[in-house]
Amino acid sequence: LAKARTILTGPEPELDVVQARILLRTGQVAEAKAVLERVIADRPGDLAANLVLARLHGDGDRQAANVALRRALEANPDRIDVAANLLESLGRS
Repeated sequence: LAKARTILTGPEPELDVVQARILLRTGQVAEAKAVLERVIADRPGDLAANLVLARLHGDGDRQAANVALRRALEANPDRIDVAANLLESLGRS
């Protein structure tokens, strides 16, 4: 990841999402959330960032998870899997 960042110039949301996933898997939840929120601030419809953020919130903050899933669906209305995830999440609310 660090090597990829040195090769690439400018913001790379895809690498940021990968970094957030790594942070999340290593238990660094607050850091992962900060990275994802930064990506979403720059690119609100970023599918991967919103899906990871929704998973991060999970059952702990279902409302925030639903907001992330809605944002992902609005930007990607053709994604049936995102619609299904939102429906499932709403059902758990």
